[in-house]
Amino acid sequence: MIVPFQNKKNPGGLSPCIGVCVMDEETEWCKGCYRTLEEITTWRRLTLVEQRKVLLAVTHRRLSAGRTEEGEQGF
Repeated sequence: MIVPFQNKKNPGGLSPCIGVCVMDEETEWCKGCYRTLEEITTWRRLTLVEQRKVLLAVTHRRLSAGRTEEGEQGF
């Protein structure tokens, strides 16, 4: 089960955004939320199922970067 991300910018929502909007040139992921630019720009238009798929991908990216908790720097 994917648990919604908890953050001050979007309390109670599914968005993984934590307000650190800087793209990593090597991975092309946001350093804050680990989404691609396309995932960020289309987020509000995605269905709930599509958002959950992105959240799953974000979880894998965060873990592969060595970041296990929100706010923990892996880059």
